[in-house]
Amino acid sequence: MIGIFVFGLALGLATALETKHRSIEDAASGIVSVATTQSTATTWQPAVNSSWQIVLQNPISLSSSAKSVTPDVEIFDIDVFTNSNSTIETLHRLGKKVICYFSAGSYEPGRPDSSQFHKSDLGKELDGWPGEYWLNLSSTNVRTIMANRIQLAAEKGCDAIDPDNVDGYNNDNGLNLTQNDSISFLNFLSTTATSYDLSTGLKNAGDLITTVLPLVHFSVNEQCVQYSECTTFAPFIKAGKPVFHIEYPDGAPGQLGDSTVQKYCADQGDAQGSEGFSTVLKDMGLDGWVEYCSGQDERPSADHSVESGADDQLKYGGDSEDASTRERKQQQKGKKGSPAAKAVAPFLALALLPSTFAQISDDFESGWDQTKWPIFAPDCNQGGSISLDSTTAHSGKNSLKVAGAGGYCGHIFFGTTKVPSGDVYIRSYVKAQTALNSDHVSFIIMPDPSLGTNEYLRIGGQSNILMYNRESDDATLPDLSPQGIATSTALPTNTWNCFESHVSSDGTIETWLNNNTIAGLTVGPGVTNPNADQWERANYKPDVTGVYFGWESYGGDVNTFWYDDVSISSSRVGC
Repeated sequence: MIGIFVFGLALGLATALETKHRSIEDAASGIVSVATTQSTATTWQPAVNSSWQIVLQNPISLSSSAKSVTPDVEIFDIDVFTNSNSTIETLHRLGKKVICYFSAGSYEPGRPDSSQFHKSDLGKELDGWPGEYWLNLSSTNVRTIMANRIQLAAEKGCDAIDPDNVDGYNNDNGLNLTQNDSISFLNFLSTTATSYDLSTGLKNAGDLITTVLPLVHFSVNEQCVQYSECTTFAPFIKAGKPVFHIEYPDGAPGQLGDSTVQKYCADQGDAQGSEGFSTVLKDMGLDGWVEYCSGQDERPSADHSVESGADDQLKYGGDSEDASTRERKQQQKGKKGSPAAKAVAPFLALALLPSTFAQISDDFESGWDQTKWPIFAPDCNQGGSISLDSTTAHSGKNSLKVAGAGGYCGHIFFGTTKVPSGDVYIRSYVKAQTALNSDHVSFIIMPDPSLGTNEYLRIGGQSNILMYNRESDDATLPDLSPQGIATSTALPTNTWNCFESHVSSDGTIETWLNNNTIAGLTVGPGVTNPNADQWERANYKPDVTGVYFGWESYGGDVNTFWYDDVSISSSRVGC
């Protein structure tokens, strides 16, 4: 089992995509047979003996102007959530293919879509890893979340997916999972991925190879030499499909002796059956260090970077660990049986991931944690209230109800200052009792010191549409001309709507409602918005330091808003 933690995407598919992809609802139902899953002419089939590198402990940061990358291999396997579109674009420009990793069969706390799982989706905790749970692979909700993750991989430009933890049947999972459950789930994953022209890998799960080999395009295997089971994965090579093989030798990271390399790379002894495998020797942390069977040793420098061109660096992020952590990792190497015992990277990464990639989310099913989401009422509050509401919710049973009173001092919010720097992505399911009207109101506010002391970037409504307002100069996005109003949209009432906003320090603002881009609420470098004259009269570079959800009226408007499945992150989470 390998991984880090965090982020999924959009439940609904745009109309243009529906002609190419079957709907997520169909995919989630799993109504497809193994025989019907076929690659399209454009689905990538990696070649046997392809060279590769896997880095999951932290996202890699690759300059967009990089001239090369070290190691100079054909394929990179990286985390789908924490790596940026630009990193994948740069790897493609350098002639590399990208496999995108996510955990498909286990729940991980801290992923941006973690709040979307239902309690009924979860089985037992993974042995030794508090907070990690096996998933019900037949759950429609689980499959919908995984379909969203596959869509995210496609939107980021990945060439393939590496879905982990599909072998829960081999573990004490608490869900009575069987091999047939995993086969059905892999069928669903592969069919969904192929609809986006993405290849699919099989992570471990050697018991399933005979049945699922037609569904998948490659194997990602851990420790078949250590457990003398490489012949189990040899059918991939015979079928013309590569085995991306990882071993975690004692002494890694570091220059390994010839006898160690020979043990894992020779097609004899415990390694019998591994001929043709694409083998890498890694530290269990799955950082940037790697050694190949040729003896080539690629290691990050002191700042955890390696050269990627004359003036560019590929950075793997910090990978420091104390003695107890390394001892725990070494103890795990001798165990077999569950993915959690076979690799500890996702949980080490939970502690090691830089704070700039942090994410905060809540579905309020455990109540309203006011230390996490404190009340915020700038200047004054006269009558507004916030409460936990168990009568309506987007998912589960709870949401937060904001009863906004009339007048400016009727405002009240809940929120957090734990926001990422640079790119801030907000996702919340919102339900409004009353339609936005001609008056100016806000339902999300963000303090922004670049605008001045106690000044806010505000999202709300005016002229019956959704709009942004910059408090410092009262500029609106879009312009509130007839033409500008027509480029935004109203907020439907008495129904749950998925509202998303992206605010970036480069001046970018993007907005989606129920997965549909709102053209009038989009500005930034390279964007032409003819109805943003007011907004663009200032060279505005947002620097938001908090995000607050609630109600603020600048007239006499009274309204009630409900919020559920709230997420704030450095990458788009989706609906």
